[in-house]
Amino acid sequence: MIRKIFIVICALILITTLQYYAFVKAPPIEVELTNQQINQIYENLLKYTGLSRSMLPKLIIIKNDAIINAYQDSSNNVIAIYSGMIKFSANKDEISAVLAHEIAHFMLDHSALNPTMNSDYQTILEGNADKFGVYLMMRAGYDTCKARDLWIKLRNSNGDYEYNSDHPNYSYRIWQFEFPMCGG
Repeated sequence: MIRKIFIVICALILITTLQYYAFVKAPPIEVELTNQQINQIYENLLKYTGLSRSMLPKLIIIKNDAIINAYQDSSNNVIAIYSGMIKFSANKDEISAVLAHEIAHFMLDHSALNPTMNSDYQTILEGNADKFGVYLMMRAGYDTCKARDLWIKLRNSNGDYEYNSDHPNYSYRIWQFEFPMCGG
């Protein structure tokens, strides 16, 4: 009798463990996010900036554009994300990486700097925005490993660019997020 109970308990533990790993380790279902979901992600990230909402930029979603990009424009107090980037990003965590990066540019006041500055310095600023953006993602509860995944997807899609000398190449961006918890 005790042996049967032990076998049943072991079976239940095994089934529960398999269900857990199937849920946690399963790849996310890739569905394009709605504007409302993107705005919700944006607002969630903004909570962790420490600034009042009235001081923070408005989010603009540029529709019907295949451009895979986003930008921060302090002169108009906006952060813009193109629909091409939304389609390229597989899930809320990757979108949060993009938006958090742009919020980081705003928080670090990068647009107030001289646009004619040395490209090496601009590359450093981009790296700083990457890192601060991942901090915001973490605080807001998003999967920071997805920032690395996004850079890997961009590198696989575009190659490891060198033409954009004011941004770090994708390999550097991937390297800076090789956290043990992300398998790196």
